[in-house]
Amino acid sequence: MNKRDLSISMERGNLIALLLAVPIAIVQFLPFALFRQREIVITFDVLLIVLVGTLISIVIHEILHALTWIVAGRLPRSAVKFGIHRRTLSPYTHLKVPVRVNVYRLGTLMPGFVLGILPYVVALITGHVPLFMLSVLNTLSALGDGIILWLLRRVPPTVQVEDHPNRIGCYVIESDPM
Repeated sequence: MNKRDLSISMERGNLIALLLAVPIAIVQFLPFALFRQREIVITFDVLLIVLVGTLISIVIHEILHALTWIVAGRLPRSAVKFGIHRRTLSPYTHLKVPVRVNVYRLGTLMPGFVLGILPYVVALITGHVPLFMLSVLNTLSALGDGIILWLLRRVPPTVQVEDHPNRIGCYVIESDPM
């Protein structure tokens, strides 16, 4: 069995995410501003809601990774580890066992979808400014996950992968030809 490394350093991932953050925020802001056709007023109350919501979202983001991997992969709770990368202060959820790549993809995608995209659509419809701001921040916080999905774009759906223990990405487990 061979392992092919499909990962990048946390520092490189954070740099890529930083470079993508402004264009993605603009892409989310423009439809909201145009569709709602109103001024976005940011008050102290709005900032407080967004700050508290962001802190709660960080925890929920990591829990969503874990829950999705556990349920979709039919894994025990012990298969998941939570932590914070010391150099970049990035929270993470580490999957300690190999899974099919589609299970890994689903668990990687879930926080950005549940905390970023769905609330963005609701905010777009309702015009709720704090929800809009939280949805943008949660979309941006899922950029590292988006990088992982990009790295996995050519991996066939039934292949097994193993989460990298200290980098953004995973190992692709390839069987030796007989």
